[in-house]
Amino acid sequence: MVALLHTTTEGLEDLIREVNKLYEIQSRIEMKENMLLKCEIDDDGLVVCPAVHDRKISSIEFSEEELKLTLVESEFDSVKIRCLGVLEVACNAFRKGNIVLDISVYSGADEFTVLLEKLYPKPKVSIEKFDRFLQNIRTRITNNELIIVQLNPSYGGEVIVLCEEICYSRMNRITS
Repeated sequence: MVALLHTTTEGLEDLIREVNKLYEIQSRIEMKENMLLKCEIDDDGLVVCPAVHDRKISSIEFSEEELKLTLVESEFDSVKIRCLGVLEVACNAFRKGNIVLDISVYSGADEFTVLLEKLYPKPKVSIEKFDRFLQNIRTRITNNELIIVQLNPSYGGEVIVLCEEICYSRMNRITS
């Protein structure tokens, strides 16, 4: 009877150690997800870090001023692209299985008129007021107060976001 009680106690202690390991792993995953990193953008305006080419869009979350795109490469490697200070969003042509070609970021003197037209189609009335509004947006982009982020698809949906900043967090699944 004493041997059985001792074995059960050891088993319980092993179980408690395993549960504590799982809590520690979950905590590290949550910390990684919440750690925001600045996206690296090359001279042509393409996001080079994190690498996004050929990742699949697994989710899009939109709140008042933030858009989150989860891009998955494998079950163990995904990134969450986060657009902060969002003013407008356009999502087009989504399909089952959306694959990313690249992400372009437009600011300053970059040509972005076509993208603005996708975000803000011309209204049928009060064109003058709309033109002033659009000119204000253009000025803010030219002054680097705002950026336009464009997710270009290899297949499927396009996402265009007018926002203040783009960053990301890694969501690597920890296996040990």
